[in-house]
Amino acid sequence: MSTLSGDRAATDRAVLEVPSKRIQSMLEAAAVSVSRYGLVVVLLLIGVLKFTPGEAAGIQPLLRTAR
Repeated sequence: MSTLSGDRAATDRAVLEVPSKRIQSMLEAAAVSVSRYGLVVVLLLIGVLKFTPGEAAGIQPLLRTAR
């Protein structure tokens, strides 16, 4: 009886592992995509903000001392 229940437990674990690994890999792929495109958005925003009047006013003192 103990070998049967031991085999059953191993089978149950094997059956339950397959979907969880599939879900885990899908979640990892989604996390990589979110991280990648989140970084792209942040860098684009930083780049766009370089063309605002506030940034131009902030760099003027540095340009005056360089001359």
